[in-house]
Amino acid sequence: MKLVQDLEPEEQIMGYFRVSSKQVRETRNGKSYLDLRFADKTGEIPAKMWEDPEGRWDDFVRGDLVKVQGRIEEYDNKPQMVVQRIRTVTPEDEGSEFDPSRFVESTEYDIDAMWEEMLALAGSIEPPLDSLVLAVLEDHREAFRLGPAAAHLHHPYLGGLLEHTLSVVRTCEYLAGKYPVRRDILLAGAILHDIGKVEEIRPYPDQEYTTPGKLIGHIVQGWGIVRSKALELGTVDGETLTLVGHLILSHQGRPEWSSPRVPQTLEALVLHYADDLDAKVQIFCRSVDRDKQEGEFTAWNRSMARDFYKPTYETLREEPREASPTPAEPDPS
Repeated sequence: MKLVQDLEPEEQIMGYFRVSSKQVRETRNGKSYLDLRFADKTGEIPAKMWEDPEGRWDDFVRGDLVKVQGRIEEYDNKPQMVVQRIRTVTPEDEGSEFDPSRFVESTEYDIDAMWEEMLALAGSIEPPLDSLVLAVLEDHREAFRLGPAAAHLHHPYLGGLLEHTLSVVRTCEYLAGKYPVRRDILLAGAILHDIGKVEEIRPYPDQEYTTPGKLIGHIVQGWGIVRSKALELGTVDGETLTLVGHLILSHQGRPEWSSPRVPQTLEALVLHYADDLDAKVQIFCRSVDRDKQEGEFTAWNRSMARDFYKPTYETLREEPREASPTPAEPDPS
């Protein structure tokens, strides 16, 4: 039972996958076919099902686990599956070659350790702002710990939101010792900048955008969460709340990147670049790790409009590090 990352053209396969996309389309001749995407913890593969001899098309929906028989071919220089037979997973499948863990991509770091570090960093903020940050985290504990940071682009897996946010906070903690910023405002904004994603993106196994997520977006949703909690607690003064709110509303940096505001304080500028850097580094690493193209460069990455040079990263790549249970100290240099 091969994983998606191991599928090669010109081979017949029988395996279990999660349906990450399902649409009925028509050929130019008006004949219906299924346009699918199958996923497991290693990635996704597009698929087509041209015929429905067993009448199975209506038996499954997006998010279902299915058993598939098919053939891998190459289309547009990438693997694609042609499905011959498909059915949903049954209780009888469990205990054989079916392994539920193969469908769950998750952070490689310890979630409990990362969460404890996040709480420690939040608790290091001066009162009463620390209470606001901790209250928001506690209100959304499980969704924040287990949710993805994005549906597809970066950290799109269980624990991805916590992993990404902690990485951004660590960077901001370091930069707070280097530049003349208000550390408490910067750390509060860094911890809360993506809190709206708990409402923007559905949890596993769907991991697609909610209707409010599409119509409003995580930036405005996040500001709504923080502002409501601040008004409920009534402990944070208006100026401080405005400064933290500005970080949330401007962290994506540009209007064309769906940012309602551009960074207008030094803290907001630092947070924007820390957040952008962490996302782009993960996109790079993920693209190289999953690339199967021969040669020194990856396949074209649409989100960053470039291909990536692989040899240097592949040579220097380190083993996954453990998340420290205590906040990292700023480098005094």
